[in-house]
Amino acid sequence: MQALILDLRNNPGGLLNSAVDVCSQFLPPNTKVVSTQGRVPSQQHDYSTSVASKPRPNFPMVLLINEGSASGAEIVAGALKDLHRAVLVGETTFGKGSVQNVLQLPDGSGGTFYYGQVLHTQQTGDSRQRRHAEHSCRHDSRAGTRSLCPA
Repeated sequence: MQALILDLRNNPGGLLNSAVDVCSQFLPPNTKVVSTQGRVPSQQHDYSTSVASKPRPNFPMVLLINEGSASGAEIVAGALKDLHRAVLVGETTFGKGSVQNVLQLPDGSGGTFYYGQVLHTQQTGDSRQRRHAEHSCRHDSRAGTRSLCPA
């Protein structure tokens, strides 16, 4: 494979752990992907790629995003962009800024719960709450196949 285009357009996301697992396919082992912050300390957590994940070839990647990309799709897009692993092409994402996870209740039952805010941490250490994944360049359908990305 020489390059990869991953289409996250109109992807409403999913579970936080699934988004981290997707990032594990493209990032080095034990790389911090995202942090969550909530009202109670148990909701504050750093999520990283698996220590056991295999190193992958560093081929060029483009992620296609739009206003229908939300939740887990935004986590994948934001992390891969912030860690300089992929270029985002398309429109600004939904900007949900919250995460969902399956939590076990004391009686043994469980369900999907929404909680916390996402903090995408860049390599510089800066973090942004409730951030949209901003595209790096866009394609204008009026321009045909000509790219509007900076050289």
